[in-house]
Amino acid sequence: MKSELYTAAQGLIARQLELDTVTNNLANINTDGFRKTTPFFRTYNAALEEGPQNPLNGAANNQPVAGGVFIHSEQGALRQTGNDFDLAIEGDGYFKLNTPFGTRYTRNGQFTLKIAQDGAAAGTAHLANKNGYEVLDVAGNRITLNPQGGEMVVDHDGRVYQDGTEVAQIAMVTFNDKAGLVPEENTLLSSLDPTIQEVPVTPGETRLFQRTLETSNVNVAREMMRMIELQRAYEMNSRSIRTIDNINERSISGLGPRR
Repeated sequence: MKSELYTAAQGLIARQLELDTVTNNLANINTDGFRKTTPFFRTYNAALEEGPQNPLNGAANNQPVAGGVFIHSEQGALRQTGNDFDLAIEGDGYFKLNTPFGTRYTRNGQFTLKIAQDGAAAGTAHLANKNGYEVLDVAGNRITLNPQGGEMVVDHDGRVYQDGTEVAQIAMVTFNDKAGLVPEENTLLSSLDPTIQEVPVTPGETRLFQRTLETSNVNVAREMMRMIELQRAYEMNSRSIRTIDNINERSISGLGPRR
C-alpha cells in the first residue's frame, strides 16, 4: 500500500475537521460572548516507538491527528443593551458559573434573575444565565439579590450594589494556560486539566461594563476566506486519492498474464 494514500486520507480528515470548525464559527457570529476556535494537530507516531518497525507502521502512524482546539481570545465589540443584568468584560477574564457539571467559564454576560419557586429558599433570587447556571462571586458563592429591592448596580471591578449596599463582587478570572480550555455549549468553557489554574484578573486592566454585552469575536471575511482555502485543500486531497487509486489499478492490471 502506498504511504501517499494514508497521507491524503489523513489530509481529508484534517481538512474536514477544520471546515466543521469554520462552519461553527460562522454559525455563531451573532452569539454574544462566542469565542472563535481553530483546531490544531499533532503527529501520531507512538507506534513507531514500540512494536515491529516496518514501512506500514510508518505510513499509518506518522500522520496528523487532531490535538485539540485553540480558543481565540481577541476582544469582541461591546454593544449597549440598556438591560441592568447584561454585563460585558473588557480585557482578559471570564465569568464563573455554577453548573450541574461543575464550574464553567464564559464571556457571555447575558444574565437574569433566577427566582426559587419552592422550598425554604422560595422567593430568593440569584444572578444566572439563560440556562439557569448561577454566576459566582469572588468567594465562590452564588450572588443573591432581593427581587423586590432596588435596581442592581455593578461597577467596573464587578462589585454589585442593591439599595446602596454592596452585596457581592462578581468573580472574573483568567488562567495560567488557556490552551487547555475546552469549549462547551457554544459560549461555555471548561478547565478539565488539573494543571490549569485560575488566576485573578489584573485590576484596572480588566473592567466590567453594565447594560452591555460583548459580541462574537469571529471575523466573517476571514472565516469565509479560510473556508474557500480549506475547500480547495479538501478537493486536492480527494484528487490525490483518486490518482493513487488509478495508479494502483494500473499496477495490478500489469501483473496479469501476458498473451
